[in-house]
Amino acid sequence: MKKDLTFRTVLKRDQCLNYVVDFEKKIEFLKSQLTDDEMIVYTYSLEERELDKIIRNRLNKSPHKYYQIKKSCYLKIALLFRLVPSIEENSCLEITQMI
Repeated sequence: MKKDLTFRTVLKRDQCLNYVVDFEKKIEFLKSQLTDDEMIVYTYSLEERELDKIIRNRLNKSPHKYYQIKKSCYLKIALLFRLVPSIEENSCLEITQMI
């Protein structure tokens, strides 16, 4: 009995560790795919939690351009973590719904 509990605990710990390592790899990949402006938005918006006005001034962009950059950054994050379907997934869904 005791062995089973120990094994389950070790297995759960390994699963959690693998999840964290996978998450960190995804974040590193994401950062490599961001433009310089998107990286500034990512760093100061998500990591440092600064206000949009401060980040926009840091980038020296108009409000419209800043929100385009922010939207692009957030969309890349959402696609990487599959929070929204990609264009290919949407196409497949539309085709299967037509059949």
